[in-house]
Amino acid sequence: MVDWNWDLILQVSKVFSILIASGVAIWGINSWRREFRWKLRFEVAEEMMGLLYQIRDSIDQIRSPFYSTSESHEREKLENENPNEKKRKDLEYIGTARINKYQNLFSKFLEKRYKFSAIFGEHHLENFKKIDDVLGEIYASYYVVFNEDYDIDKEYLDEQTKSDFIEQRKKARMVIHKSYGNNSDAISIKVQEVIDVAESSVESILKTGVKFPNV
Repeated sequence: MVDWNWDLILQVSKVFSILIASGVAIWGINSWRREFRWKLRFEVAEEMMGLLYQIRDSIDQIRSPFYSTSESHEREKLENENPNEKKRKDLEYIGTARINKYQNLFSKFLEKRYKFSAIFGEHHLENFKKIDDVLGEIYASYYVVFNEDYDIDKEYLDEQTKSDFIEQRKKARMVIHKSYGNNSDAISIKVQEVIDVAESSVESILKTGVKFPNV
């Protein structure tokens, strides 16, 4: 008859129980960490793409060819402005007024881009900077189109300078006014390229949604 050492068996059983419980706990913690990381990535991706879609729409609004001098009511008026000068300055200020209208959106985009880039890659910082460049280009183009510095009726201007000013104003108008009905609008293409790059990094996450992967 075998003489079982029940005390030893009991101790071994306790050890195995502890190991199994520890293994389950570790597996649970690792699973929770995976799900937490996935949820964080999903939420950051979803928020950033939402911001980018809003920015695309806001830039379209900023570039609307329909405007009124009433949009410049916040402009600080100069003393002794004649009617023509006031109208010109009001029109020039419209770009600033429209950009300021969406300043909260652009500020939030500036804030969130760093977290997105930390998770999905630092190269996105350079990509998102293109939105800043687009806004700067719009702002500068309003100046070119409406400021008197680019008027060609000055006697001291030579023909080449006049020709250059005409060409610069032509290009600037294409910046501040969106070309509807075609796919060749340069500003719209730039903005969409920014969105496409961001989408390429998060497409699989957003399609999966909150169903966490088994990885």
